[in-house]
Amino acid sequence: WIPFTATQLLSAANSRPGFVWDASMQLPILPFIGLSVGINVRDTYVGGTGTMLGKLLAYLTIVDKKDTPSLNEGELSRWLAEAVVFPTALLPPKQLLWKTTDDA
Repeated sequence: WIPFTATQLLSAANSRPGFVWDASMQLPILPFIGLSVGINVRDTYVGGTGTMLGKLLAYLTIVDKKDTPSLNEGELSRWLAEAVVFPTALLPPKQLLWKTTDDA
């Protein structure tokens, strides 16, 4: 486990649900002498699109993923899991209509 600090912005707007999560941590390289390197991570879900960006020493990109089906699905899953913080975001928007497709 590596301790980290993070900030997160959440949007509960039905038209653009999402989040932006920024985190920073120190990865121990030689812990017995206290040597570590900084890692910054940004994880987002905005307008149905997920992104993940990770940088070592604030400039060396170690991960940069955008708008793939599996990433979008994973980021949506995270947003849904955290939506309990603002449950009104899970209410259907006005443009959503429910109808039965089977009488059974």
